[in-house]
Amino acid sequence: MSLIIQGSLILTDVLNGHPQEDQVRQLQEVCKSRRGHNAIAQPHMTVLSSRDLKPLQKRSGMSNREFREWMKHMIPNLPPAPDFAFRNDVYFAKEGEKESCYLQLDLSVLLVLMWREEIMEALGVLVEDIEPRYTHISITNLTGNRIDSIANPRGEEE
Repeated sequence: MSLIIQGSLILTDVLNGHPQEDQVRQLQEVCKSRRGHNAIAQPHMTVLSSRDLKPLQKRSGMSNREFREWMKHMIPNLPPAPDFAFRNDVYFAKEGEKESCYLQLDLSVLLVLMWREEIMEALGVLVEDIEPRYTHISITNLTGNRIDSIANPRGEEE
């Protein structure tokens, strides 16, 4: 797993080497057959959205390019992601033309939330800067492109 900045700060490669990788791939197949979705090849977790980071950039006075470069410089100094596990339930969400199947984390979500707070503190992101976020991993959507997933789903159990 690694952190990258692509507008949002995201944790990539969340399945590579994960103990539940095979199980998640099977759940992707279920969503593909039930919903006509495409699997997201490299699921990720959004740690801080671009909207969460915008107030920090504005306070800093940096241009978009300068801020992106600063973030790239900061990422190696951020704490590593904790180990986490997924619940066995698949959830479905629809928002306008978008559809996603996603997984929630088990109680390890508390570790992920504490890790996120450490990152916010290290970067200088204020609590009032961020929107409430539902911690999840999208595994399928209509296109298979991760950017076509619902950003903050609150769906129903599949």
